[in-house]
Amino acid sequence: LNEAVQYKKPVIATEAVGSAWDLIEDGVNGYRIKPEDTEELTDALKKSLRPEMKRSAKEKNAAIIKQYSYENMSKAYLQIVRTCINSDSSGKNPLAVL
Repeated sequence: LNEAVQYKKPVIATEAVGSAWDLIEDGVNGYRIKPEDTEELTDALKKSLRPEMKRSAKEKNAAIIKQYSYENMSKAYLQIVRTCINSDSSGKNPLAVL
């Protein structure tokens, strides 16, 4: 899924793929389908070829790529670490020993 999003193309994945819920907004940048449902797969493939879906997927996937960029993810992790340090109930800095 990550690779498909990277190419900014419509993505089709089964609901069994865990990251499908995080990366695919059904009907916007792809489709989440039921496993082994060939009719649903056929329908999703046809819809994915429509110009408006290609355009929508390109825009949405570009936003996803930006959201999960190394820079944004490292900022988020740093914020988590800072929150953990600042919320230490003992009043001591847990990283002071480092």
